[in-house]
Amino acid sequence: MQKQKSKKPLLLVILGVLVIAAATVIFLIFRPNQNDEPNPYANSHESSQNPSRPPDNDPADTPDDQLPDHPENPDQQPAPGEPLYVTIPHASTTPDNHLHITTHISGLFNSGTCRLTLTQGTTTITRESGVSPLPRHSTCQGFTIPTSDLAPGTWQITLHVTAGNHAGSIQTEVSI
Repeated sequence: MQKQKSKKPLLLVILGVLVIAAATVIFLIFRPNQNDEPNPYANSHESSQNPSRPPDNDPADTPDDQLPDHPENPDQQPAPGEPLYVTIPHASTTPDNHLHITTHISGLFNSGTCRLTLTQGTTTITRESGVSPLPRHSTCQGFTIPTSDLAPGTWQITLHVTAGNHAGSIQTEVSI
């Protein structure tokens, strides 16, 4: 009489191969695209300041016809006499009751002046700061204004930047 061999080990091997194949397919479908370039305007420390509330004034939400004229590469150093391309990528209140405004200035500058003006009706608040270089562009050294200094409602923001023989401005608004 001949003994029958069990088919159980063969089935376990086939099942294991199928599980590994399925896991590989799922990984390939859902993995991040390695060809995506990082967003040079992303600022990871800002998103952690107030994760529950998006910025009040996101340039991505601004229609193209309302964006200021800008060079092909906004990080490129402007030619002599060319205006600066200035943006405000983030303007919102923080959990500790401050209005925090970040800026992006085309080109690399070690010095300059940023003049921020907030206007609501007849009330005007002005702040100044210097310009600092970052790896690919420059920024104002920062504007953090206590919300106790600002009445609730919409405030008009005007930012004027001078650096070297260049100048640039932007106007937008923020709600407090």
